[in-house]
Amino acid sequence: MRISKTDSPKHFVGELVGEIPSLASLLEEHLREFEEMLPHVFMGELTRYVLQLHNDSSGSINIQGQSRLRQILDRLEAGSAHGEDAVKELIGVSFLENLTGEEGRETLRSLLGSTMSGALKQWD
Repeated sequence: MRISKTDSPKHFVGELVGEIPSLASLLEEHLREFEEMLPHVFMGELTRYVLQLHNDSSGSINIQGQSRLRQILDRLEAGSAHGEDAVKELIGVSFLENLTGEEGRETLRSLLGSTMSGALKQWD
């Protein structure tokens, strides 16, 4: 994912969904419900999706689910490490903070890149 310093949270979400087609249905549902892109709300929905994907793919050999999870986390890590401040805030506040208290958070932590893993510590 190309991250430029001019990326807004809406642009970041658009690129994320564009690069990971399996997220299109999540975005479509979001747009039906809210009639517009609300990046922080969408990121909270993405957090639940990632946790479900992680929980579904962790006890079994679900290569497709693991690959999709890795792809999402890699894109979020790139945004967290190299995005503009608004994108970093989006990922921190509306993805990482939403992991607090969730089942699977600790095992998911081991899959996070160094930037997101470090940022997650502020909610420990």
